[in-house]
Amino acid sequence: MKKLNSTYEIKRGTQVRLYLKGFGYSLGEIIESNDYYVSIKTTKEIVNRSLIGDEIDLYVWIGNDKSFECTISVVSKIQDPDYI
Repeated sequence: MKKLNSTYEIKRGTQVRLYLKGFGYSLGEIIESNDYYVSIKTTKEIVNRSLIGDEIDLYVWIGNDKSFECTISVVSKIQDPDYI
């Protein structure tokens, strides 16, 4: 399986899986992604449970041949709509 080199290669609308320690897994969707940050729309439960500074594991699969995983930090939250 090929690995993506950076979050810049993850396109808007890509489905992702998030893992927050103490909470579990949640699904999300990429809203914006570049070499500096990634914005993700996800469930209210994980948005409400996460705190600024929390680390969340991000898993992405594109088709059957590309994947990306990294740890992201919550630096801000937009409550309506629910983005982290």
